[in-house]
Formats: sequence, C-alpha cells, structure tokens
Amino acid sequence: MLIHKDLRFANGNPAFSCTLSLCKAKALNEHEAKGLSNDFLTIVSYWGNKPDLNVLFNLHVAHGGGPFLRLLPREGEGSAFAKEHTDCLNGHKAMVVQIDEARELLLAPVKSIQGKRGRQAPCCWRVHAG
Repeated sequence: MLIHKDLRFANGNPAFSCTLSLCKAKALNEHEAKGLSNDFLTIVSYWGNKPDLNVLFNLHVAHGGGPFLRLLPREGEGSAFAKEHTDCLNGHKAMVVQIDEARELLLAPVKSIQGKRGRQAPCCWRVHAG
C-alpha cells in the first residue's frame, strides 16, 4: 500500500512530497488511517539530537519491533528530501509527526542498500505521544 503525502514543517522549512509505504504485512489501525488521511503531514519537532544517541537502536528497543512505514521521495523531490534526511542522519535525530493526541510517528533516517548504491529512506515507528 502506497500513500502519497506532502510533508510540511511547523517551523516553516520547505515542504516536499513523499510516498509512505507500509512495511511488510502491517496494517493501519483506525486512528492511524484517520491521521494519515489528511492531504499533508506536519513535522512538529525533532527527537534525539545527541551525538551519543543511536536513534534506530532506541526506537527498536522502545517499540519492541521493526518499522511500520517507510518514507520515500517522490519524483522530482530528491533535493529537499535528501537534505532533510542527511541533516537528521548527521544530527542523530528523528522527525516527529503528530497523528492524533495520543499517537506520533517518528521518522528515523536510514540508508538502505539496494544494489550498489545507497537509498535514503527514513523509516517510521508508531509511538505514544510525548
């Protein structure tokens, strides 16, 4: 299942379009489906931003499982997407998207390997707000 969205920033940074792809056989629950039904998603803050913090490790441990969604750039959106991905990767931080009052998505930067070149693809974990 692919979901096409515009990703906006609450702080006014340039928006970009992306595609959300469900990981494996995971399904959206009613709250997630409603939260993702908007035309755009808003990044409200960042989580992490500490040199000694491994964002992916912490999300795997805290969540108890793998990612829920994968975020992919849409055609023609490579530069803004790549800049945000690189900033998060270098800054040891994840983007926070509010789904509803009780749920957030944390978009952690990941470099997946496909063939001989890396592909920037932040992965999303569902977490309780806060």
